[in-house]
Amino acid sequence: MDNQPHVNNWEALRQQPVHAWEWPRIVVGVPMERTMAHADDVFFNFLAIAQNGVPFIKQNYTRTDVARNKMAMQLLQSDFTHLLMLDVDHIHPTDIVQRLARWVVADPGKQVIGGLNFRRGEPYEPCCFLIGPDGRYYAPAEWERGLVKVDIIGTGSILISREVFERMQPPWFYNIYDRVWEELQARSIR
Repeated sequence: MDNQPHVNNWEALRQQPVHAWEWPRIVVGVPMERTMAHADDVFFNFLAIAQNGVPFIKQNYTRTDVARNKMAMQLLQSDFTHLLMLDVDHIHPTDIVQRLARWVVADPGKQVIGGLNFRRGEPYEPCCFLIGPDGRYYAPAEWERGLVKVDIIGTGSILISREVFERMQPPWFYNIYDRVWEELQARSIR
């Protein structure tokens, strides 16, 4: 983390296009697994995000875990410091890059920052959990404005430092499809 310049003036940084930032250098990846059933709802937000000067990784249609791994590999082959993955089935705020980057600018030690995303179906709870002493998953009981430390977070919008990928062995993302039902039965979510 010694090579990360400290940015004191977030407001000045926010006024620049994202591609002009000295640090963090963020690239966006969008895993394309599902069809864009609501393309008319999400397309213009992605267009507005790109108009903020955000570079995007080109990614072909494939399984989500495969796409995320390929994006991480492309990040490691680049000079970008962070990968922001945005799922195609969400309507992201047009300033999502700036919203998530501000936490990294404030504290470069934060290496994974996730946006608050919710389940698509009932009970529409947030996709972030604490693991209780009993091993069960619990949604945080109270929400503060700002960051909340959690044990598990969804990846609908997630900013990850390249250092995370450099420290871990691939694959960084994977699904064990033959165990999905078994895991659903073994872990009850409240």
